[in-house]
Amino acid sequence: MKLHQTRDVLFSCSLVYLCQVKERTWAFVSLVQKKKRANATTQFWYTDLSIIVLKRKGEGNWEKHQCYLQGVERACDCELFLDPEYEYCFISFSFLSGREELEFGAQAKKSAPFQFTTYSANDVFVRAQVRSSLGHLLPLETLHLSLLQMTKKITHAIGPHAVLVTVNGNGCIYFLMLNAGPCGIALNLKIEQNRGMAIVHGEKSSTHNIPSKTQCVALVLANDGRNNSPSIDFNFKTDSTDKQQSATRTNYPYRGLDTKMPLNLAGELLCSSVDSEAGYRCSRGTIDERLWSSVL
Repeated sequence: MKLHQTRDVLFSCSLVYLCQVKERTWAFVSLVQKKKRANATTQFWYTDLSIIVLKRKGEGNWEKHQCYLQGVERACDCELFLDPEYEYCFISFSFLSGREELEFGAQAKKSAPFQFTTYSANDVFVRAQVRSSLGHLLPLETLHLSLLQMTKKITHAIGPHAVLVTVNGNGCIYFLMLNAGPCGIALNLKIEQNRGMAIVHGEKSSTHNIPSKTQCVALVLANDGRNNSPSIDFNFKTDSTDKQQSATRTNYPYRGLDTKMPLNLAGELLCSSVDSEAGYRCSRGTIDERLWSSVL
């Protein structure tokens, strides 16, 4: 299968992989790219592969399950138990696939071929299918929930019942904004970009407006798969954007990873730890090599 860059990162692969088992089994699932893609005649390098996993019973609706996020590596691997009462859907995506030129200086091609493989003690039945009936929101909702459930994250208070969360994947960092307060917030976020990493979503310095009762991915960084990932310094400044809003949830238009999502329960719980009287602020933060690494 090949990944192609689209305007929607979560839809950068036109196929999904459906898996079923006849008895409960542990499975090792891997997306593997071609070996030795960098050689004497081309600078083409591995892309960043990540996996979103959904599940459903029978012909029911798909449910959020798991998410595996990483930077530039040859393979993206995950280990999980597959239950016979469920059908599983594996969605692959990439930020860098299809770009004309990577920030790392390597020339990229229009696609990134990979193989979908499974290893298990019992049979796993796999079939590829064009992703036509999954909808847009469920993969994004799964990503948001997985980010908040990950253990390697740092939380910064940015206003009344509002936080900025930096979440560490395997060689990638996500910046997630959450606002449970009554007013909208303007967040100006600046990243000090160093060798060995690149901004694959968002901008080095930009201002984000976060309406009340919403959450949104502001920025994503990925390592280059060649250099040791350095420490990352960032700073932010916040201010209120409007008067107090009602607590009713608003449905914002779907804009891929930039979509303003209604605040989920995990986000509300995280925001509840911030004092409602907390003011808007200016602060700095650092993600060091121990958090950047896939192994603490």
